[in-house]
Amino acid sequence: MVYTKFKALKGANSLRTFLAVAFEQNSWQKFHLSNKVLADLLPELPLLRVLSLSQLSISEVPEFISILKHLRYLNFSRTKITHLPDNVCDLYNLQTLIISGCESLEKLPESFTKLKNLRHFDMRDTPLLKKMPLGIGELKSLRTLSKIVIGGDNGFSITRLKDLKDLQGKISFQGLDKVQSRMQAQEVKLSHRRLSELEVEWSDVFDNSRKEVVEQEVLNAMKPHNENLKSLGIVSYGGTEFPSWVGDPSFHRLAKVTLKGCKKCTSLPLLGQLPLLKKLFIEGMDEVKVVGLEFLRTTGLAFPSLEILRFEDMKGWEAWSTNNNGVLVDTTFPCLQELDIKGCPNLVKVSVEALPSLRSLIISGCDHEVLRSLVCVASPVTKLEISCISGLNDQVWGGVIEYLWAVEEISIFECNEIRYLWESEAEASKVLVN
Repeated sequence: MVYTKFKALKGANSLRTFLAVAFEQNSWQKFHLSNKVLADLLPELPLLRVLSLSQLSISEVPEFISILKHLRYLNFSRTKITHLPDNVCDLYNLQTLIISGCESLEKLPESFTKLKNLRHFDMRDTPLLKKMPLGIGELKSLRTLSKIVIGGDNGFSITRLKDLKDLQGKISFQGLDKVQSRMQAQEVKLSHRRLSELEVEWSDVFDNSRKEVVEQEVLNAMKPHNENLKSLGIVSYGGTEFPSWVGDPSFHRLAKVTLKGCKKCTSLPLLGQLPLLKKLFIEGMDEVKVVGLEFLRTTGLAFPSLEILRFEDMKGWEAWSTNNNGVLVDTTFPCLQELDIKGCPNLVKVSVEALPSLRSLIISGCDHEVLRSLVCVASPVTKLEISCISGLNDQVWGGVIEYLWAVEEISIFECNEIRYLWESEAEASKVLVN
């Protein structure tokens, strides 16, 4: 029935755009084009400029693809394909190729250099794709290349990117532990490129092959242009400290920063001066014991625009303070709306000033002192979610709940020492109004 309906398109041999839309009516019934429809229909559309097979349940690229010589745009995103065949590289007019979200994709064709007109190549979220085509550095028309894997089976070098002078937009570098020197990293000249998003990632294996000094020099050499950057991610970096450009207020458009798995760093970078930073995610910084003024600034307004702050899996973290020898920083986190602290079992000392804009507080896998200290400065909270809080008993909870005069939603998981939420109806009525 479905196949018969598509027969009418066989006469539309001047069609320029074909967008196959996959959708599901419910979780157990999906609708998609069959391989038979694709194999029989698309060869009848030789003048196609735009072809999207995004989200279709296909596991291989149709064999006929190479006859669509006029294609400018080709989208295989979120399909089940395992490789791109060589005949894709016969599409010499292709300008945009999208394979993002292809979680089974393992291989790209070695003849990639034939795609001389390719401008945009999106290969984000392809976890099994571990190597780059060696000739990709020869595609001088490339403007966006979302993922770059250094090393891999073929030893792809970061220096092969030096001739891609028009790269811009979003870039994720993976395998930076394979970069051997600062000079190699400098050849990419990120400071000359107008990037909106940059992610730099090293191996998550910290063994004797890692060189802390080299990694510090490489990260320092990868300083991007400061005018356009809106998102920065640093993952599994092996240096002991961050270079000064991380947190430099000249990055005045930077809105999101992620620091993840940087296990050797003993302190956080000075991020409090970034004027438009709205989201900050910090995870797996095992050597950080104290978060204090080195994270903020000595005086004045700190984190003026931050709305979401998350700490996760900070195993060595012990203290968080905005005090300067007993004196609080003028203003800290004036716009913070959501604070999450998860998996920080050794954090017991928290001394921060009032959080006037906080609405959501989520604490998990922490000591009860963290909860007690934060609710004292976060009375406007409307949503509280806690789980696995050590030492949280009825007495401690009683001291917590009296500060939550604005709370509308409370979620409690695996806090087994609490026997009741309120001692009496009178106490409950202070919080549960209407």
